[in-house]
Amino acid sequence: DETIREWVTRILGEEVFLRCIDPFVSGVYAGNPETLSMRASLSKIARIETYSYDIEWNKGGAIFYGGLARQVALTKERKADPP
Repeated sequence: DETIREWVTRILGEEVFLRCIDPFVSGVYAGNPETLSMRASLSKIARIETYSYDIEWNKGGAIFYGGLARQVALTKERKADPP
């Protein structure tokens, strides 16, 4: 399983990890992002990456498009079954 550090470094780069993610994860989860599982700790963000790879034209897997795809899916679900 990929750690938070491995995932963030692969997607966003080392500097983003060191300046943003490491302090956040260390404070919120009181854990070491070099050992915490990405899927277990930040499952919604990891799921967005899966959505991004499911888009046929998004071969690079940009997580931005995965977030948009998930938002569209949620909007359709809410319209089909309003509260």
